[in-house]
Amino acid sequence: MRRAHRRPTEGRSRRLAAEQFRRYAGETELAHQASAPPRRPGSRDEQILLHHLDRHVANEQDVLASYARFARAEPDFVRYLVDLITEDEERHHRILREMVNRVAGDLRLEERSPSVPSVESRGADRARLREETARFLELEREDLADLEELADVLRHQRLRGLLPLLVEVMELDTRKHITMLEFIGRSTTPTH
Repeated sequence: MRRAHRRPTEGRSRRLAAEQFRRYAGETELAHQASAPPRRPGSRDEQILLHHLDRHVANEQDVLASYARFARAEPDFVRYLVDLITEDEERHHRILREMVNRVAGDLRLEERSPSVPSVESRGADRARLREETARFLELEREDLADLEELADVLRHQRLRGLLPLLVEVMELDTRKHITMLEFIGRSTTPTH
């Protein structure tokens, strides 16, 4: 995520994040003083994490606004690429808000939605999850090999323009999918 040039609203967003952090810190300071185990609800670590997440949410909002202005640029290829970036940034913003809800909910011992779910597979058919995960991993790895081959073809043809770039971006997305599927695989494997 790149930072946009500072604008007057960014200072206001940072002040708001700082105020939220102070409020969270004040609500949990007594609990923190009597704390023993790290990372318990209301711990200073969670307060610091929430502060960073809040700051990122504010920054993402500014970045989205900057990209919206940039997307009006000419030529068409700039608008096309900025639209793709904006889709990613909007997803990042949503995920960051869900992360804030998760941490803030844990701090207050309450449920907040939408929120990042906990990593639990109790009651799930773990064997089926592992089989499906393995199947999707195989598909993504095949897709990655195909994309790498396509990148080679484009490179040998010395094609310039968006095609090589878009194939490279799809390779990165596919690697991201593989990382997520590997996490699912690890999370559904029984520990002995």
